[in-house]
Amino acid sequence: MSTSRKLYLLIITALFLSIACNLPFMAQQTGTATPALNATDIAQTVIAQLRTATEAPPAAQTTAPAAPAVTATDTPAPQPTDTPTQTQRPCNQAVFITDVTIPDGSDIQTGASFTKTWRLQNTGSCTWTSGYHVVFVNGDRMNSPDAVSVTGGTVPTGGTVDVSVTLTAPAAPGTYRGNYRLRSSDGVVFGVGGGVSF
Repeated sequence: MSTSRKLYLLIITALFLSIACNLPFMAQQTGTATPALNATDIAQTVIAQLRTATEAPPAAQTTAPAAPAVTATDTPAPQPTDTPTQTQRPCNQAVFITDVTIPDGSDIQTGASFTKTWRLQNTGSCTWTSGYHVVFVNGDRMNSPDAVSVTGGTVPTGGTVDVSVTLTAPAAPGTYRGNYRLRSSDGVVFGVGGGVSF
């Protein structure tokens, strides 16, 4: 039998004995009239005394002031500062890949016609269409047209295209250079590798 059950039995026995001492026949022997108790009254008294006996005494009040209550708030956690921010890719952007024909510095016979071809990559967010052109911007023209269409179809983002321009070498020997850029269908002129000419 557990200690707590023994304690409850001892408390109940003591309560019954204390009640038994106050029953009506004892009061009549002393000459004092006490109203008779019924079973319900006895049971309620026992329950009340049991509750009082088993309740822990209140904790002693300390003199230190109580700490203020802390309440939880919905403060968002701080965001890491090293998270890279995503930047918007420009619509018109290109990278020079290689000279397909006539590398820079090649010797050409004076007055000869030749075709210069560049391989370019679309690194912008917009698809190149037949409205995109390679345009002469400055330097030695060498009989170059003002503009040549980049493609007859489309060049998606990440795609490459070979663009050719037919030129004529000057009649006098020397070093000559023509500079080109791209022009979008809405007239925006842009270069390669950060905006430079090719």
